[in-house]
Amino acid sequence: MKQDYYSMLGVSKNATDKEIKKAFRSLAMEYHPDKNDAPGAEKKFKEINEAYNTLSDPNKKASYDRFGNSDPGSMNGFGFSGFEDLFGSFGDMFGRRGTSRRSKGGSDIKYTVNVSLENIFKGGSISFNIPRNISCKPCKGAGSDGKAVLKSCGACGGKGILSQSNGFMVIQSQCRSCNGEGTVIKNKCKVCNGMKYTAKNDKLRVTLPRGIDDGAVMRLSGKGNDSVCGGHPGDLYLTISEKPHKMYSRLNSGNISYNLTIDYATACLGGTAIVDTLHGKCEVKVPRGTQPGDTIRIRGKGSYIMNSSSVGSQYNKILVNIPKNITDEERELLEQIKKIRENS
Repeated sequence: MKQDYYSMLGVSKNATDKEIKKAFRSLAMEYHPDKNDAPGAEKKFKEINEAYNTLSDPNKKASYDRFGNSDPGSMNGFGFSGFEDLFGSFGDMFGRRGTSRRSKGGSDIKYTVNVSLENIFKGGSISFNIPRNISCKPCKGAGSDGKAVLKSCGACGGKGILSQSNGFMVIQSQCRSCNGEGTVIKNKCKVCNGMKYTAKNDKLRVTLPRGIDDGAVMRLSGKGNDSVCGGHPGDLYLTISEKPHKMYSRLNSGNISYNLTIDYATACLGGTAIVDTLHGKCEVKVPRGTQPGDTIRIRGKGSYIMNSSSVGSQYNKILVNIPKNITDEERELLEQIKKIRENS
């Protein structure tokens, strides 16, 4: 028995056209054969396209809601129109080539850089090396040794696309042999071997906003891979990963966690303790009878909050230092305290 179309798209029967379209777009991007080569992905893609083609058409939807998959006319006129309408505005997302050749931009790069808490606290610039594809200098990105001598691509027959027919569907994908150009270079550049680019480690310097969040993504326009088709370079999406710190850990909203160790006498009697913070050392009051695991908050001694002048707090978790070795005098005093506690 064929699965329910609404279930295929993960929407309810009361879903709006907008919700159906959004669900289909998400699933189509996930299971499109050009993007997903997992077993069963192509079959899943066909199923969700069939479901969307029906549910996006008011007449077909009404018929389906009444008769379900048993409707003899439910497949009449089925095609790729729903898919084309939805993705036409960004047609080469899956590597499809349009009727006219356009200069495609370079591909984007995703990169993670590890940053210390001190750098996050202060903000400012950091430097790092990143591997990029840059336009080949000897051939100036042409990919050829001298003037290019082109020949028709044997893989796609000069079309730039590969077509695969499966029943009622025809799936087109960009030819990988010629990158959708339809032609290949005979006299390839000896440096890039016709690829039009070479790999290079670029040193970049980036300014971090003060208090940037762990996991935040910065978009650096034009710092991705160079285009091999004369378009603009891609973008660099830089993910900030905070390095573990030996003293502090960041909480939410600029707050900092710190383990503060005090002696058992101060825990019992109360007093003061000197605390390390990102802002420097400061003195904090320890209440009498402080227990291990208690927290003492110091306002304004945490990290800066991103895109704000506000500063979080430092939460000092109390650890009590119990000495392994004590003097005879300390032992005598503790025995006296023990007797007093037992008789009280």
